[in-house]
Amino acid sequence: MEPEDFYRRAQALYEKEEMRDAERYCRKALYLAPSLVPALELLEQLWRNEPASRRRRALTERLGRARAGATQQESA
Repeated sequence: MEPEDFYRRAQALYEKEEMRDAERYCRKALYLAPSLVPALELLEQLWRNEPASRRRRALTERLGRARAGATQQESA
């Protein structure tokens, strides 16, 4: 499976409110493509209520770097 396939599966699980499985598939997508912005954004949604603010902050920083990288690739 491609990273996008794992992301699409995660999105479908999220819509069914199967949050634990959605997170698992997001992580699989990000293992294969660490800067996959849609998967990072979905993981951010899943972690919105994450009690460990350090994890949440690290994800927000990673998402910012991935978005910046995506923007640079588009302008090149």
